[in-house]
Amino acid sequence: MKNINILFIIVLMIGFQSCEDVVNIDLETEEPRLVIEATGIQKENNSLGKFRVKLTETAPYFQDFIPTISDAEISLEIEDEVIEIPELLDNPGVYEQEIPMIYEEKYKLTIKIDEQQYQGETYLYSTVPIDTIEQEEGLFDPDDVLLKIFYTDPEEENYYLFSYQSKHGKELIPIDDEHFNGNQVSTIYNEEFDAGDSIKIRVNGTGKGFNRYISILLDQSNAENNPFATAPTTVRGNIINVNNSEEFPLGYFRISQQFETTYVVE
Repeated sequence: MKNINILFIIVLMIGFQSCEDVVNIDLETEEPRLVIEATGIQKENNSLGKFRVKLTETAPYFQDFIPTISDAEISLEIEDEVIEIPELLDNPGVYEQEIPMIYEEKYKLTIKIDEQQYQGETYLYSTVPIDTIEQEEGLFDPDDVLLKIFYTDPEEENYYLFSYQSKHGKELIPIDDEHFNGNQVSTIYNEEFDAGDSIKIRVNGTGKGFNRYISILLDQSNAENNPFATAPTTVRGNIINVNNSEEFPLGYFRISQQFETTYVVE
């Protein structure tokens, strides 16, 4: 019996030593791909809004910084007016300008980087204000807070992007009105909060293409820890490479009306 115990200890020691071995894993990498985040926001019913473009490149998983793209030529065409979008002096890779907010007019984005030209087109999409917010006990935990955000959907096809910013970070929820067109409806937000915590709630108008695009991105990000999830794919946005259609950038070009409110937990 004593010999068996000694043998067992020796096996355990060998096992612990083997756990200390360094395992080198070669990760597959691909050529950096351009990422274009181009967003125009109309605050409520203002005639002017802020247009912002951020240019970056994809980077290897273990790289601790994201490369930015400076000195690009960016312009936005609306109603035969061409507006230049300058780069911010204190924020490399970020370009901003105030632009007119006009419905039923096409916005055309052009970006020139070295010898490559990228283009995208979109419209200004309207949204609706938040009617009321109701607070209830959490769905699964009494320490959680459940918010019901009510809004009235017009009798037409609409797509929304709700954004919740709180101490828990930022959460995005895309919504379409297929099942409640023309009615007052609500969406919910459930998290653990204390009295006095604040939550910034934004509702943006979007198009069908962006709704599908952001839904796929969110599904992929939520499936990272799911072993049965489908393999992630490269999600193609609405911006093309004029010189080479196969070398398309990642990202999306949208212009949205936005309503915003801040709710303080009771």
